[in-house]
Amino acid sequence: MSPDRQLLITLGALRRQWRQRILLESLVWIGASVLLAVLATMLVLTVFSGDGRAPIIARVIGYALIAAAFIRGLVLPLTRRASDERFALYVEERAPQLKQALITAVQEAHVPESERQSGALSARLMSRASAAIAPLQQRAALERPRMVRAGQMLGGVAAVAALMFVAGPARLREGAKLLFVPFGTAEAAVPVRALNIEPGNVAVPRGGAIEVHAALIGFAADGAELVFRSDSASEWQRLPMSPEADSSRFRSRLFDITKPTEYYVESADVRSPTYKLTVNDLPAVSNVSLDLNFPAYSGMPAEHVEDGGDVAAIVGTTVVVHANVTRKVASGVLRFDDGTTAPMTIEGDSAVAGRFKVAKSGFYHVDLITTDGTTVAGSVEYVIDAIPDRGPRVTIEEPGRDTKASNTDEVTVAVQASDDLGVVALELRYRVNGGAEKRIVMQDSTTRRPRDARAAHTLFLEEMSLVPGDLVAYHAVAKDGSGHTGSSDVYFLEVRPFSKDYRQAEQQGGGGGGGGGPQGESPEGFVARQKEVVAGTFNWLRDSSSTVDKKRRENITTLTIAEGRLREEVTKLATSLKERGLAAGDTMFAKIRVETEAAAASMKLAEEQLGRGRGTDALPLEQKALQHLQRAEALYRDVQVQMGGGGGGGGGGGGGGQKAEDLADLFELENDKLRNQYEAVQQQSQSQQSAQQAVDETLEKLRQLAQRQQQENERMQRQAEAMRQRLGQQQSGGASGSSGGAASSSGRGQQGGQQGGQQGQQGQPANSGAQRELARQAEEEARRLERLSREQNNPELANAAQRLQQAADAMRRASSGSAAQGSAALEELNRAARNLEGTRSNELNRGVQQLAERARDLEARQQEIAEGVKSMAGAAPNTRNEQQRKLGEQKDALGNDVRKLEADADRLAREARRDQPKAAGKLGEAAETIRDTRVADKIDFSKQVIRGGSAEYASQFEGQIGENLKDVAERLRAATGAMSGESAARTQERTLERTRALVEGLESLRDRVADKQGQQGGQQGAQGQQSGQQGQQGQPGKQGQQSGQQGQQGQQGQQGQGQGQQQGQGQQGQGQGQQQGQGQGQGQGQQGGQQANGGRGGNSNGAPRAGGTPNGGMPSGQSSPNGNDGGMMPAGTPEQFAREFRLRRENAEGLRREAAAQGVDTRELDRAIEGLRQLENSRAFGDPKGLEQLQTAMLERLKNFEFALYRSVGLGADGRPAAGARAAAPAEYRALVEEYYRVLAGSKRRP
Repeated sequence: MSPDRQLLITLGALRRQWRQRILLESLVWIGASVLLAVLATMLVLTVFSGDGRAPIIARVIGYALIAAAFIRGLVLPLTRRASDERFALYVEERAPQLKQALITAVQEAHVPESERQSGALSARLMSRASAAIAPLQQRAALERPRMVRAGQMLGGVAAVAALMFVAGPARLREGAKLLFVPFGTAEAAVPVRALNIEPGNVAVPRGGAIEVHAALIGFAADGAELVFRSDSASEWQRLPMSPEADSSRFRSRLFDITKPTEYYVESADVRSPTYKLTVNDLPAVSNVSLDLNFPAYSGMPAEHVEDGGDVAAIVGTTVVVHANVTRKVASGVLRFDDGTTAPMTIEGDSAVAGRFKVAKSGFYHVDLITTDGTTVAGSVEYVIDAIPDRGPRVTIEEPGRDTKASNTDEVTVAVQASDDLGVVALELRYRVNGGAEKRIVMQDSTTRRPRDARAAHTLFLEEMSLVPGDLVAYHAVAKDGSGHTGSSDVYFLEVRPFSKDYRQAEQQGGGGGGGGGPQGESPEGFVARQKEVVAGTFNWLRDSSSTVDKKRRENITTLTIAEGRLREEVTKLATSLKERGLAAGDTMFAKIRVETEAAAASMKLAEEQLGRGRGTDALPLEQKALQHLQRAEALYRDVQVQMGGGGGGGGGGGGGGQKAEDLADLFELENDKLRNQYEAVQQQSQSQQSAQQAVDETLEKLRQLAQRQQQENERMQRQAEAMRQRLGQQQSGGASGSSGGAASSSGRGQQGGQQGGQQGQQGQPANSGAQRELARQAEEEARRLERLSREQNNPELANAAQRLQQAADAMRRASSGSAAQGSAALEELNRAARNLEGTRSNELNRGVQQLAERARDLEARQQEIAEGVKSMAGAAPNTRNEQQRKLGEQKDALGNDVRKLEADADRLAREARRDQPKAAGKLGEAAETIRDTRVADKIDFSKQVIRGGSAEYASQFEGQIGENLKDVAERLRAATGAMSGESAARTQERTLERTRALVEGLESLRDRVADKQGQQGGQQGAQGQQSGQQGQQGQPGKQGQQSGQQGQQGQQGQQGQGQGQQQGQGQQGQGQGQQQGQGQGQGQGQQGGQQANGGRGGNSNGAPRAGGTPNGGMPSGQSSPNGNDGGMMPAGTPEQFAREFRLRRENAEGLRREAAAQGVDTRELDRAIEGLRQLENSRAFGDPKGLEQLQTAMLERLKNFEFALYRSVGLGADGRPAAGARAAAPAEYRALVEEYYRVLAGSKRRP
């Protein structure tokens, strides 16, 4: 065989191996495409369920995917014919050891023998090439690795396919059958649409109940109906079924089954087979009622639920289950889903009762034990929904931020707290310079437990003996009846001097342009970072109970590192001051060194405590360090006025300039901070964008939840209406055992009553599954908002999270059939959505305002740079070089900030496009101006102009940049004006919310005043009874009663009552010592206000002032707040109440200005403001009766204004006016209220 023939044969063998590899890889492509086609078919069948075209669409998509993979992976590679030279190049690329010998040999083999230069040389070349590629062909070395990899991939595809078809959903197998059995039966071409019913045919004890579950197969639907009849002669009855957590499943219950019953389920146009329920004579549960005994701390009265079974109650509630049975039994058992049981005892001849305590969510059913010992398992599972008792949420409304005040100012702190079961106590806690924590009791009542409590307290700084630089850290703590506490964020009050301290600096001699006095930078970065450490430690302590251990350890480690790094930088500053001798020559620097050294020492101790995980011990030390840093900052901020600085001409500055350079070198931290400013702002902006995106997603989810809750409420109304009509028909036929409306009927013994009972009891669990699913989703969004509020330190998000959590709790209670709770859930959802919308609008508004401020700052910085460029004209060469360097650094920072401004303007324009299109247009114009005028590029180029151009040209160029930045600032200012044109509806909603908050705050204040007056009257009445009416019955008076109620009579049979609270009724009394049925006795006691203060002095108004006791309310026997001992300081002096009335009056005046701008009639509000002015005078507290009348009249006028404002806004049912603080219905009326809501939901308005 000739050498060229042998070479081509060997090359052909390699080509066959290549084709085998292509075939194997194409099988992988085809296998993957088949899986993808099956998945696409399943998706099409799901999306287009019920559509007759779905099989055709699915087949077209599936076959197209398979065909595309077949052509791409097999046909195209194999049909693409490669020449021998091209294939030889392919072999050379994968076998570099051939060194192009194969390509040369193949080319020579295709040359005719007559044209070859040397036949022997050509033959030898081809022989060597054949010998070189022979091993490659024998071991398949070229294609084996890729063939092995393709085989592994093919095996993986086969394994995934097997797993999907075995363990995957049935719809997946239906899709495969549709694709690969196209010519089979009709059932193969059309997806199965059926209903899977449980329990099917089953025997039921006579009078028992059963739960029916329906699963949709092959289609989706919004609802399903259970259709049943008790015997063949009766009419079919329809009941809507409740959706479960899985949207393809529904459930319903049939109660009181006394006769053989047929039933089936319909959904969309699909109907299940008909099943039969046979009846046996075993005992069964015909009806379940509940007694809910809430924990004593909740203050909630016991509640009785008829025709129930499902439990939705707070943790710790004792539930007594009363189960009526159809036949006599020996006993019963409550069996829970976790395997535990609770015994049930006999109640009469036809009932058993058992009890359990709600500890966690789950299920239970009632098992009965017959007289012969047989256990009859319960066929109905009842839901236990444990609602956790969450701690109170506390916010500081006023001042709501870190503030500065002089040591003679009066700072009023307004606090708002809310709890699902009511706030029992509210305290204001503060530390002065990291000392002992002081507590001021703002509210402490065991009888009144408002869900929303508001209080205010005025701190008299003059009485604390503070000096400039001192620090007061304060926060508020609320407690509920169970002892759970909640805390606000910590805020700082810095004591500032009365005025800036101006002093003449040293007169320095020496040269001209570079001279000057000492200049330095303020260590504000130290103070800000230490505040972050203090706030972080406080939050770590506050949130420890709700944080997992791993996260807690990570957080405190972060705090330890941050404190350590800051301590090192502060120590470096103190050391530099000492080493350079600055502290020796200037008393100000000596004081600075002392303060920084003291701060570093406290930081060292705090760092050690944090390292040991002792946040409580570290917090006072951190506050001490913060105090020293603030004092150092105050010293740096002393304004220095250069009176006789440098002279003219010549070269450079004197001593003052050198001192300024030394100071600048000390603050490397600040220089580093400036260098990294752009990157830090970028990270912050990205964080804000992600947070805003999360808020938008949550807002959209809230709207969906509100829509679904509205649908559930309407579903309950339709069920109630259907039940009302059927019960009316049955009553006309003589069904005396059934009750009308939406209330469930007992109806046992008659067919009409039986069906009515089924309808009534069915109405209770009909929507429970859907309500619980909605509650679960609402709680997820509430947790998400709560996390965002912590990260962003945004109280508005926290408020929305609280509203959403309250909505979730109401949904859980609505799952037991309460229409009122369903409406309450919808209201809370809408309020949470409005809060989020307001948060989004406020964040957008703040963002635009910040952009405008940044643009003005950029304009001002450019003006300073332009002035610097002009001053370079007559400067000496050395000074000129230094000025050029500093101007270059300033321009670098300015250019970066301009680019960031452009990016932020574009981002805000996108976010505002939907809600504020006008402002979005202005923002877009500003960003476009920056791009069109190329401001950032001009700033970069201007550095070269300064170095190489003429002074006149440089000044003109700087003027152009200034004009461009001015244009940008004007456009952003216009965008701010456009944002201020907020929608009138949103403005009115905000005004109404402010009015509600004002009403709630004043009612809370009224209650606390009444508590205080009642306590004083009770003490004085007790004294009068002891001296004048011993042995007679006490009578509570009128003074402490709330809401204008007067003359409540005390309970008889209690000797010497004389207390501020009327026992049994919760009303407050004066304790005058009257005997029932007789005239007034002797020794009433002194009126409140004359002796209420004990040994304290009074102020000029004749009202008690905490003379000698700081902050109004500390008894004379207690220590000063500046002392080192802790202690509780009660609030509630007339002066404190007067200050709080002044705060509320200021809030009302702000509300009036806002309402007047909207054209709202403010006459009632004006009258209420005038009443508040009268209450500001602490003398009013000397007349308890007059004080009560003033408060009642003022609140009545304010509520009238609120109602008028509500009518003008016209928000709808979810925005109804508060009309004062809302409270739950009294126990004796609660059943009637529920009945009222059911009838109201089911009634129809007829002409």
